[in-house]
Amino acid sequence: MDQSWEGILEKFRIEPPSEEALYFYLMFGIMVIGLLILWEVALTLRRKRKLMEWEWRWFHRMAEAKDLSEEEASKLVLLAQYYFKKSPQKLLHSIQTFDETVKKFLSLSEVLGSNGSKEETAEILEAVREKYFFKDFHANDNLRSTRQIPPKQSIRLTVPTSHGAKFLHTIVTANTTKTISLFCEDFSKLEHVMIPGAPFTGYYWREKDAGYHFPLSVKQLIDSKNVEFKHSEDFSRKQRRHFYRVNIHLTGRFFKISEEDAQYFIQNLEFSEETTTVSFLGKIVSLSGGGISFFTDVKCENDAILRIEILGKKGINFKGIIGRIVRIREVAGRTKVYVEFLSVTDLGRDAIVQFVSKHQRVKTLED
Repeated sequence: MDQSWEGILEKFRIEPPSEEALYFYLMFGIMVIGLLILWEVALTLRRKRKLMEWEWRWFHRMAEAKDLSEEEASKLVLLAQYYFKKSPQKLLHSIQTFDETVKKFLSLSEVLGSNGSKEETAEILEAVREKYFFKDFHANDNLRSTRQIPPKQSIRLTVPTSHGAKFLHTIVTANTTKTISLFCEDFSKLEHVMIPGAPFTGYYWREKDAGYHFPLSVKQLIDSKNVEFKHSEDFSRKQRRHFYRVNIHLTGRFFKISEEDAQYFIQNLEFSEETTTVSFLGKIVSLSGGGISFFTDVKCENDAILRIEILGKKGINFKGIIGRIVRIREVAGRTKVYVEFLSVTDLGRDAIVQFVSKHQRVKTLED
């Protein structure tokens, strides 16, 4: 090589880094990675804290909505803090969860020692139970247990006899954490079959909802006209007790159903899609697992039955929904229609609830 180039090439020579430089770069890289991990951990903890705060706000709003007294609300909060501190709403997912939690709580003397006697606490929580699970219900809040059937309701009991099945129309006289008691004049004629453990089938029609079949077994015979049964959780229609509602912007396709088809559906909870041809579009502005509200220019009527398709973004599409118009309002010159779901497949409702829950959580974390 020409010696005249040696001076120039010398300037572009790359020297290997020293051990000190390598050590510096390694430590700097470790420090950056550590800071990123700490940042991600901080964000995760912040999301969890905001989510827990949101759940507690929901918990307190529900207590206000159920018109709990100060003492009842205090006991309920204590119960949630003791067993479901990070997710208080789980305490109210079902009456069975509530009953089991109360039972464990009442057995803790150290808790009760500073918060009243066992009898007083049990009485207060029984009042809370009544307000949460018996006073009212969402139109499509499916039953999951006989614990949810209030006193004075009618249950049709199927009793097997040598001449075939016999139907008895009974009245619920008491519903406690352990048993449900039924009254019927004809029990006096069937004392020989009302023995502990004897299996029967119950049927309960809940107004504005549907009918439910479930097994029942005798706990004990109280007297000739009153029988105590064990609670049953084996209901064919199982669903969450409460649904969150979120504001949203989706398109809905609505099919009008004739009066004859609507009446058939109400009586049989079945409907053939081929019987509807007239449809219209609407802008859905709120959604929950139990209903929607939407704007439309099409004339609608209260109590009308609709078949509904929810057409969302990014492939979200919910079908097979039957709903009833419960309210119509004029809002800023536009017609707003409120619909409660009468029939949704289990998979369909689960998908809607998950969609709503995800939307709500994202919104909460963004706030």
